[in-house]
Amino acid sequence: MRTAREVVDDYYVFLKDRDREQLLGLLSPDIVVTYHGQPGQLPWAGRFHGIDGFDRFFSLVREHLNIVDISVIDRISTENKMINQCEGLWEYKESGYIVKGSMINVFTVVDGKISGYDVYADTAAFVAGLNSLPEPLS
Repeated sequence: MRTAREVVDDYYVFLKDRDREQLLGLLSPDIVVTYHGQPGQLPWAGRFHGIDGFDRFFSLVREHLNIVDISVIDRISTENKMINQCEGLWEYKESGYIVKGSMINVFTVVDGKISGYDVYADTAAFVAGLNSLPEPLS
């Protein structure tokens, strides 16, 4: 059986490649995605259940953001948990605003499948980007 770290490492590769089919192969059918934040503050904040919920969460993120860069700077793993401290850059599609922030991703991996994905991000930085206006052209 693959370790939680191996499964999560593949998750990041498939996410970066936007390979939905490979991502789905890593997910438990009853996955719960939780982006921690106040309801209504960000379109993708909240709890999303199952594969349809996973698809909804990521469609909301992709609708607004491009992932410029994400780096895992520290990680802790146990038998069925993988906790990654990440830093990254995200670009808001509408405004071009760049968010530089940190987040903690907590994955629960059971029987080689991701059954839980919790995101604790720098919500203030993402809200500032969501509320930004495009810079005027000079």
